[in-house]
Amino acid sequence: MLQIIFNTLEETIVDRLMSIPKREGISKNQLEREIGKTSGYLNVLKKKGSLPGIEVLQNFISIYPKYSLRWILSGEGPELEIECGRYPMRIAENDDDYTVDTKKTERDDLFKALIIDVLKDQDVQNVIKKITLQH
Repeated sequence: MLQIIFNTLEETIVDRLMSIPKREGISKNQLEREIGKTSGYLNVLKKKGSLPGIEVLQNFISIYPKYSLRWILSGEGPELEIECGRYPMRIAENDDDYTVDTKKTERDDLFKALIIDVLKDQDVQNVIKKITLQH
């Protein structure tokens, strides 16, 4: 558990977001535009040790639903939990299993449900507490 927290603190939410352009074959500037921010946004967050707001995370998940919100927030679990393509998205977490249509309103509802589930996770709460105590 200590190793997981250490790794999570070493690699932040911003670090994980900054790794996405390479994975997607796009520029960092393009990702920043797609999430509704200006060029250099992620660098400023990193330099200041800040975190992206909920709107940025919601925009990101709406555009890139294949990335696990739990992985983005905590660095834990697989980074890709959602299968994309012609088939419905499927998310599996422990014994829970959700299958949803890919329509935007339903994705938004899914995003809200996922973020609530992630924030209920004790490991995520511990990481958030550690981060907040450092600032």
